[in-house]
Amino acid sequence: MIVTSSCKRSFIFVIPDSISILEFKQWWPKYFKRTLLSQESCGKSVPRDEKTSFKQNLFMHFMTMLDFVARSFVDSLVMHHFRILDCKLSDLVLPADTAYPAGFIHINQKKIDDLRKLGNYIPHTEDCQSIYNDIFLWQT
Repeated sequence: MIVTSSCKRSFIFVIPDSISILEFKQWWPKYFKRTLLSQESCGKSVPRDEKTSFKQNLFMHFMTMLDFVARSFVDSLVMHHFRILDCKLSDLVLPADTAYPAGFIHINQKKIDDLRKLGNYIPHTEDCQSIYNDIFLWQT
């Protein structure tokens, strides 16, 4: 997880513990909509081919307010408002269950093999090597 960054290309990384990673897969459908139509194109009065659904590759500029505002390019005059919450903000309760209660993540053996191939490109500092050596010991 990148915590801070700067124009000088200096970054501060924090490796989250398994306790910090919460179970969002089962949590988010209770509160968020699966498909998003813009507020401007909702309703029966708008023909189906004129409806604007949220697709990440269509929009370049995002802002969050009460709604989610997306523009097709930076500072575009055309804005689309999306309501991502399916409930009231007061009902929103963050998940309490951790995603990895055993304290580790199972990784596919093919992914571990791909990471081993990157060994020549990993900086040979003690910190970087220790991170990858720990990952190589995880269960598959």
